[in-house]
Amino acid sequence: MRPLSECPEGVGGVIVSNGDLKSMEMGLFLGAHVEVLRNHRRDSNLLVAVGPARYAVARTTAGLIYIQ
Repeated sequence: MRPLSECPEGVGGVIVSNGDLKSMEMGLFLGAHVEVLRNHRRDSNLLVAVGPARYAVARTTAGLIYIQ
């Protein structure tokens, strides 16, 4: 289990914990399969995919989302 913010590009997993209600309402809910499309340390956002949807997630928010 690790935070989404620390996952390299191309890594995917199932969300097992999410401490951010707003991102859960967006579609990053428990049990959803997520894949990191872009994660550059210099960027303040990550680009992730959940099914056909794409989301820009703030790095601080991604630190609250754990995948396995």
